Amino acid sequence: GSETNVVTAEGDAFTPDGLIDLGVTATATATATVNVFSCSIEVTKTPDRANVCAGDAEITYSYTVTNTGTADLIDVTAVDDNGTPADTSDDIALTLDGLTDEDGDGSDDDLDAGASATAENTKTLAGSETNVVTAEGDAFTPDGLIDLGVTATDTATGTVNVFECSI
Repeated sequence: GSETNVVTAEGDAFTPDGLIDLGVTATATATATVNVFSCSIEVTKTPDRANVCAGDAEITYSYTVTNTGTADLIDVTAVDDNGTPADTSDDIALTLDGLTDEDGDGSDDDLDAGASATAENTKTLAGSETNVVTAEGDAFTPDGLIDLGVTATDTATGTVNVFECSI
């Protein structure tokens, strides 16, 4: 949405010494409009199975990143911590399908207001694991030209339990 504010200034005209009223009123009006955007992102992470046996612990995580705001999100990323939140060296930068080039930089790395992008990642787990994905993007006006100075960020967690299954 937008917010418009109007101000009017008014004054009576007098001679420079202030003694004689010239009978004239001077008036000026100025208008300013401010566009208001919401800047938000949502990420979900879903494992294809929540409980597995150790001998069959291959899991596919599905991710959806959605621009839930009214501003465009530029340079959108989604990074999975690979089950090791304290170790960024093994983080996985996800390749998101559905991103577009809203800012005209030649890279499909942006997310229009209301749009979503998806990714998948398959891995074999060595044991039960909770891991976190973080998605973020910089908020810009819908034409992609003006940086709103806000980075929208969200996280989602996926947990898979790995059990020893034997008879």
